[in-house]
Amino acid sequence: MRVLGRPQSFAAKSSTRAIVIAGMTAGTIDIGSAMFILQRPAATICRYICYGLVGERALSGGVSMVMLGLLVQEAMSILIAAIYLFAVRQLTFLQRRPLLAGLGAGAIVFFVMNYVVMPFSQVGHLAHFSPEKFAMNMIAMLLFGLIIAFICRDAVAPSAIEEIAENS
Repeated sequence: MRVLGRPQSFAAKSSTRAIVIAGMTAGTIDIGSAMFILQRPAATICRYICYGLVGERALSGGVSMVMLGLLVQEAMSILIAAIYLFAVRQLTFLQRRPLLAGLGAGAIVFFVMNYVVMPFSQVGHLAHFSPEKFAMNMIAMLLFGLIIAFICRDAVAPSAIEEIAENS
């Protein structure tokens, strides 16, 4: 079957493309948000990200720690975009509501990253925020979710979902 004159595999390719673009865009903007919130350069933010993986040595590490932090950020963001797309395809009431889906995803990401991932990482404890920093970080994660939702919305379109269902 063809959708809009494109081969059957278009939906899968479109989904993969949307996931990668959404994840990398949201992940990169998230680093920018962290730079603004923490008033630190990108290299320092990437070292903080790397800290969760390798611990204390990340903060004094060189370019390799910065690059590893960037790689971790982008990989996690792509994974989050893939989970988002899978979830929205299952929750059909969200398919035409990217604003609601994105805000919900951003809030979930905020709580999972700060209260599940961080305690089990090398950081080893829950995030601690002042009310101002909590609000700024929550806004950053809501933006993260919205970016993913709006970039992925065409990959969630009913025609793409119907095609995937037909090919299953």
